[in-house]
Amino acid sequence: MFRTLMLIATTAGLAGCSTISSVSTASQTLDAYELSPPLPAAGQSGRRGALYIAPVTASGGLDTDRIAIKPSDFELQYLPGVRWVDRGSEHFGRLLLKTLSASGRFAFVTTETSGPEPDFQVLADLGAFQAEIGPDGPFVRVAAAVTLMDDLSRELRGNRNFEAVVPVADTETATLIAGFDAASDQMLTELADWVFSRTR
Repeated sequence: MFRTLMLIATTAGLAGCSTISSVSTASQTLDAYELSPPLPAAGQSGRRGALYIAPVTASGGLDTDRIAIKPSDFELQYLPGVRWVDRGSEHFGRLLLKTLSASGRFAFVTTETSGPEPDFQVLADLGAFQAEIGPDGPFVRVAAAVTLMDDLSRELRGNRNFEAVVPVADTETATLIAGFDAASDQMLTELADWVFSRTR
């Protein structure tokens, strides 16, 4: 479900998203977009310990604030005139933090290294955060490899690859942002359920 994205400041309104103006190194004004985390599922119960989310890693092509699109398997381009509010790894990491925090399933969730000792550590590598054009039309792909560790014993609690693919009608910016939002929601909801199940 495509919900309203977090409002920062608007220069031009699109339903369900927000834009701000920024100036690139080439002095080009770009509209910046920020996705919002999925809504917590109703009826969730139980509570686990504390989570630490390590800085998310990503390949060089994705670790940028530009919005990526792959017209073919071997080509990576960026949408003109737009960007994310920050680098892809940071953007996804913040969504992950907000998703796990809002679930209410954990004592606390943090990305800070100071403070109380966490019970578990979440490590994620962002493998896909892009629009793609396939033989059946455009779609958005969001994928990450996630590892869950017991922070005290260093025991491995699990590894899993998560992926969501959402077809979109066209490659217009508003359509693609809606696709990113839907794909992120789908994957992060599944990821949060998995982390909860592995922290028993």
